[in-house]
Order: sequence, then C-alpha cells, then structure tokens
Amino acid sequence: MERSLNRKKQSGFALVASVFLIVILALAATFMARISGAGYASQAQHIISNRVRQAALAAVEHAIHQAAVNGACLANEPLVIAAYSNLQIFSECQTDVYQGGITIYRISGSASNGSLGQLEYVWRQYHGSIEP
Repeated sequence: MERSLNRKKQSGFALVASVFLIVILALAATFMARISGAGYASQAQHIISNRVRQAALAAVEHAIHQAAVNGACLANEPLVIAAYSNLQIFSECQTDVYQGGITIYRISGSASNGSLGQLEYVWRQYHGSIEP
C-alpha cells in the first residue's frame, strides 16, 4: 500500500517539471529569434552606410576632377552612378579668388539613401578644398 501512494505523488511532480521546461525553452527560442533579427538589421544598416559613404566620396572626387582638370566649378550638380542608382548623390563647388590670382575651390560631396524618418535613412557629406 505504501508503494502505490508514492507513485501518485511523483506523477504530479513530473507534469509540473515538464511544463516548466517547455516554458523555459519557448522563452529561450523567442530571445534567440529577436537577437538574430536585430543582428541582421544592424548588418544591413552598416552595409547601406558604407555604400552612402563611398558615393559621397565619389562625389567629392568628381568635383575635384572638374575643378582641377577642367577648370570648371559647378554649383550643385546631381550625379548618376550606375552602381548606386538608388542613392541621391550631389557634388558642390565654390570658387574663392584671392590677391595674386590664387584660386581656391571649396568642394563638398553628399549622398543619401531613403528619406528622413525612414529606418534605412543614411546621409553623409564630405568637404575639401584644393588649389590647382
């Protein structure tokens, strides 16, 4: 008789332990899914940021070429680069002439992805100056 009473007490404990284990495993799976999703979004944002940076630097190089080689300083020129067709890219140049005929070109290049307020919005701008 004593043996059958012990079995009834133990069977209830196994049910509680198994429900507890299932809940813990479900919470762990949910946590892992959130972490991996955040990691993917972070990587995507990093890649977009690097593309925008390279496009802005390309705009600066384009403006330097226009000023140094062609002697032209375009006010605000949109650029179309096939590899960056989804980005808005602009180069800008201003000319300052000083005494003695010294000309300084102030150059800036900017690029952006998306529009302000969007999750994937990135904007970069770089400046430089040259004396040809």
